Amino acid sequence: MAELRVLQHDEVDAAIAEYIRRCDILLHQALFATDEVRAKFQEWISGRFRDGDALMLLHDAPSYVIGRYLGKQSLSAHVIERATALSISMGWTRT
Repeated sequence: MAELRVLQHDEVDAAIAEYIRRCDILLHQALFATDEVRAKFQEWISGRFRDGDALMLLHDAPSYVIGRYLGKQSLSAHVIERATALSISMGWTRT
């Protein structure tokens, strides 16, 4: 389980940038998304953060937000396995 952390006001922008970076890595390496899909996702999620959803979005797992963007109720077991392995290898999740 991820550690809950209270962000200071000056840490929010860096947290958003890191969240978007993690989503992009998952899109690229776990879902094998095209550059076009990744660019459209970047545009979509950046808009969500600009619209004031930042603090709520930061609470959601990147894979959940990606699934929502792709219009899926859930990602396939294969994608979840790749995303989990990637998350562990990148140090985002503790085992």
